[in-house]
Amino acid sequence: MKLNIIVLNHNNMYYKFHKMIKQLEEINLDDFIIRHKIVTEDELSNESKLNLSKIIDRSCYHNINTSTKSARILPKLSSVAYVYSHLKCWRYIVDWKLDNVLIINEDLEIVNNQNFIFDISSSIHFINNSINKNQPRIIMINPYDKILKQEIYELKGDDIVNTNCYIINSKGADFLIKNMMPFKFCLGIQLSKIIKSKPSFSGCYIEVYGIDSNSTRVNAIQKHFYYFIENKEIQILFPKLPRNIIDNIDKYIPLKKDIWIR
Repeated sequence: MKLNIIVLNHNNMYYKFHKMIKQLEEINLDDFIIRHKIVTEDELSNESKLNLSKIIDRSCYHNINTSTKSARILPKLSSVAYVYSHLKCWRYIVDWKLDNVLIINEDLEIVNNQNFIFDISSSIHFINNSINKNQPRIIMINPYDKILKQEIYELKGDDIVNTNCYIINSKGADFLIKNMMPFKFCLGIQLSKIIKSKPSFSGCYIEVYGIDSNSTRVNAIQKHFYYFIENKEIQILFPKLPRNIIDNIDKYIPLKKDIWIR
């Protein structure tokens, strides 16, 4: 399976886009790369027709316009514009019916090519072996690594802090478009809150996974899926399944324990 790749890039920083292409060429991930321009503050104001209530909530608006700022809420309009850029990416994915898109921030530096290749390969393997490929899904690459953090936020232990690189399918993009706005927090914290609130979409919940370079395992960040299943339940539902398949069923569908790829 080939990934479509979207690189978020500021309009006046083409050199970062070319640097990213070079990094992707080194690991043979340069088949189809889309440059997606990061929204500026002026463009955000024009698009919202000066009505920011369509994009951010009241507490975020207050935080931007006060001298005593919360360390957890988006602190300035440029921060809102960056999060809004991801929203435009998701709209592009839905409009063009793209699936399994790797979204990368222009500042991402691949420090270990082999680890990154393992991360992507494990993610693709996980997607290919999922029973319900149409489930809204995101796979975050190293979601808890505090790298390239451009803002200082008051983070909690279960907050996703790294959204510089993730794989999302079209159903997942559609889900986030419908559930992420109005924005209040940075992308990772907002996503963490969505995971906890478990909003439904077409009868199911979004599945959010994280992959850690140190173990190249795809682990469930979200513990509450639309469907839960245990080995003993599989035995009841499919009594004629061979025991070796029942014991290894966690390779293919979510169980009540973390999901991983052996």
